[in-house]
Amino acid sequence: MSNPQSRDPQNSRQQGTGDGDHRNNIFEFFRSHTAFDMLPESGKVCLLDSSLSAFAALSIMAANQQLAVPVWDAHADSYLGMLTVTDLVEIVLACRNSKTYSSCLEGLKVSSDI
Repeated sequence: MSNPQSRDPQNSRQQGTGDGDHRNNIFEFFRSHTAFDMLPESGKVCLLDSSLSAFAALSIMAANQQLAVPVWDAHADSYLGMLTVTDLVEIVLACRNSKTYSSCLEGLKVSSDI
């Protein structure tokens, strides 16, 4: 049986395990670091267009050794979200069952997965 005190947010903050501590840690990190500190050592920053095919996105991410890349929708003039390696693996697995594997990868757009 669970302890009712463990569900009380006020009590968890007092014990040092609540969301408030995590927020404070994140805020403290951003206070003491610059955006430049968060860039990869290579200095490469990638951004994918939502009209790219899944194959092109996979190629770009592999060539730049990126595990996650933001996706930009030029028509909406906003970010759609992040495309990760896990998303691309799911696309490859879905296309694996297709009879036309390569055309499946070329036909799927990045925006359809986000």
